[in-house]
Amino acid sequence: MIGLGSNRLSVCRRGGMSVTQAGRGGMEWLAGGRVPDWVTPYSAQATAALKAQFPTQWPTIRDYGFAHPEIVGYMNAYAPEDAKIAYSLVEGIGTRWLLGGPNMHINLGITPDATTILEAHMSPKEDGTYSSLGCRVSYNDRAFTIHAVSPNSSSRECQFNFSNYGSFLTGKTVPITTPSYFKLDAGAKKGTINDTSWDISASSFTGNNLPIWLFANNNNGAEHNPGKAGYVDAAITKAGVRHWFIPFKRNNVMYMLDLATGNLGTNVGTFTELIESPS
Repeated sequence: MIGLGSNRLSVCRRGGMSVTQAGRGGMEWLAGGRVPDWVTPYSAQATAALKAQFPTQWPTIRDYGFAHPEIVGYMNAYAPEDAKIAYSLVEGIGTRWLLGGPNMHINLGITPDATTILEAHMSPKEDGTYSSLGCRVSYNDRAFTIHAVSPNSSSRECQFNFSNYGSFLTGKTVPITTPSYFKLDAGAKKGTINDTSWDISASSFTGNNLPIWLFANNNNGAEHNPGKAGYVDAAITKAGVRHWFIPFKRNNVMYMLDLATGNLGTNVGTFTELIESPS
């Protein structure tokens, strides 16, 4: 122990130096989980923006950053512009939806190949409507799509369209107001809803040169199955790179931001956000 008056440092190393306890007067700064307000894993700019946006949830956001250092770089890069990005990166503070409707889609700018994996947390937000993402040359030609339909629709609840001929898979009922997890894996030829997976009997997918769309299926450049829907996030894994898209506001416009590249999807239509508090 190193002490000066009532100040004490119980561990001190050089190089990989660690301070496990420090105090001034009778106040301990780091012991017992009492973290002072100025301690932060984020940059000064990100910290200021997060504190302003989340005055009561700041301790949760701060502690989550210490426990999950993989989010810190994203926070530092984007929170000064849009502090609500924390909803997508930190568990337990709420959920940020991006909402769209008919005649709207977002071009994510990535084309699928034979091993692409498509994922999303999404839900139709109105009875009888779709939530679609993917692309296809035609109905049964080089299709790589997921369609989720609200439970009160007469149509199938979930449809995976896959391969050079077309293979369809009906899955669980899709909740309207809470996101479900969907995954389409071209290489493994599997579809997943939440924790349940199914094999898809189809010839191997060869890919196509059409960019994947969100909120509507890219049917060779035309919207297919657009509807009032919401997305919490989406991801496209291609060539070993996972492109993770989350809601992001720039110049008062809502987009989907690719955290792998920093690129924004290309909007057709005006999208809105919905913040849901944790239950």
